Amino acid sequence: MKLGKYTEEELKVELEKLEKTSKKIIETSGYSKDARKILILEELIREQLKNENINHAASKIR
Repeated sequence: MKLGKYTEEELKVELEKLEKTSKKIIETSGYSKDARKILILEELIREQLKNENINHAASKIR
């Protein structure tokens, strides 16, 4: 997935969906290997949102 294709808002919406999904998995199946992977993915996306400027203007090499 290239971040340049998605706006910050779109990534936030997808992160919210991922968070809801992981909560449902943990509620139904418990804290499993798969749930752990999803939680790690959530954290990576959160860090990316905080540390990256995903603006198209900022991503171009000048």
